[in-house]
Amino acid sequence: MNLRYRSTGRTIFLSALILLLGCTQTGSQQPAIPGNPAPAFSLRDTESSPVALTDFSGKAIVLDFWATWCGPCKDAMTELEALHRAYQDKGVVVIGISVNKESDATARVKAFAGKHGMTYRLLIDDGSAYKAYGITRIPATVIIDRSHLIRTTYPGFRPGIGKEIAADIDGILAAR
Repeated sequence: MNLRYRSTGRTIFLSALILLLGCTQTGSQQPAIPGNPAPAFSLRDTESSPVALTDFSGKAIVLDFWATWCGPCKDAMTELEALHRAYQDKGVVVIGISVNKESDATARVKAFAGKHGMTYRLLIDDGSAYKAYGITRIPATVIIDRSHLIRTTYPGFRPGIGKEIAADIDGILAAR
């Protein structure tokens, strides 16, 4: 009889421990999935000025993770530049976050942007934004609404993705 109570007690203790460990998070940030708040970031732009997500309060954001050496990223840039030009005066910000790791990443990104006519905001990731958003491949685009909730994510690139992103933006703007 005593053995049964010990076994039951151990089972209850282990179950409670598993539940406790499963509910504990190492940080207060929620996963970067549609419906959750966009993870905060503070990075430097190509002029070494600090830029934070909170700088764009009340604006919809198209956040694109990319690198200068990424072929599909270059294809996506044409569509992102068109979106930037079409929506920049409508409360929408397009931000490219470069994941280049070279010691001269800022200079590379700046030169690349000039060569390719990129006029939207470009930031240099120190690895924190990439990790916070759970990016596993590039390009990756995240659509964030005016309340800074993640609306949609687009892993990779495919021709015509700009039209899909534009539809998301139009939906956000119509929800005023």
